[in-house]
Amino acid sequence: MKHYLPAWFFGVAYLITIPAYSLFYWLAPASLTGQELSYLESLYFSAVTVTTLGYGDIYLETELGRLISASEAVLGIVFIGLFLNSLSREWAAQTEQFEKEIAEQKYQVEQVSRLTGRFDVLAPDYWKFMYMVDRLTLPIKGRVGSVSESQLLERVTSDMPFKDMKHMFLPTLLISDGIHKPAIESFVEVDRKISSELRDILKNVDLRKAPYIRDMIMMYLQADTNNDFSEALLEGAERFRTNRDDVLVKLVIEMVEITEGVPTYIKGNLINPYVWLYRVVRIKAVVLQSLRTGIAKLVPDKIYVPYSFEWNSGED
Repeated sequence: MKHYLPAWFFGVAYLITIPAYSLFYWLAPASLTGQELSYLESLYFSAVTVTTLGYGDIYLETELGRLISASEAVLGIVFIGLFLNSLSREWAAQTEQFEKEIAEQKYQVEQVSRLTGRFDVLAPDYWKFMYMVDRLTLPIKGRVGSVSESQLLERVTSDMPFKDMKHMFLPTLLISDGIHKPAIESFVEVDRKISSELRDILKNVDLRKAPYIRDMIMMYLQADTNNDFSEALLEGAERFRTNRDDVLVKLVIEMVEITEGVPTYIKGNLINPYVWLYRVVRIKAVVLQSLRTGIAKLVPDKIYVPYSFEWNSGED
């Protein structure tokens, strides 16, 4: 990278030239300049010379004196040229930097708009995700009244008993799901859809200025990378939908009901896919809500409306 002297340097050098040469004109003997000048006359003559005005009312008569005054005129032209060139370069650099900042601001506004727009499209899936989390983690007898988003998150982040998921095979009763689709199947489907949309956001939205959003998306996508039991869950849901008295499904439900506290993976255990589901549900619900809150903070005037779920009765 090239380094240039600033414009003020040449401006100061140009101004210093006037008193510097005036001292010479004043102190030099008459035999050198051809005449004796007072300091004010010397200062005046130096200013007229350096600016190349040359009124002619004062002039040096000797060849050496004329050579020195000519050097001052040339030096003045050089300094003023360098000053203007440096000033122009600095102005161009500032203008370029300003335009870059404006372009960057517009770019970031565009990225935020693109991000919020994509998440607005994602909003129905977010609602459905939270609804499915509620269906998966709340026994039938607890489905009375309304459940707020904060209450749901508080429940899944606490030491929620694994046995509270014993009704996860029951249908969602959502018309959009065909009413009879098991909650597990609906959860896996909406989770996959959200994951796909979040990957699309990573590919198409620049999140360098929003690292929190990027980290939340990555946390959501990586929550199930080690052990993905979604296919096993779908198989269990299909077995239940085909035959509610399926021996394997009934065994899973019984094992879930008798498991106390927080479950753990046991090699070869039949309920490992459901232990995975228990953990993924808790992680992803919090991450998704944090992601939604983080995006809302990017647009202060965007209205943030918490979701709630209304249960009309205590029976499914």
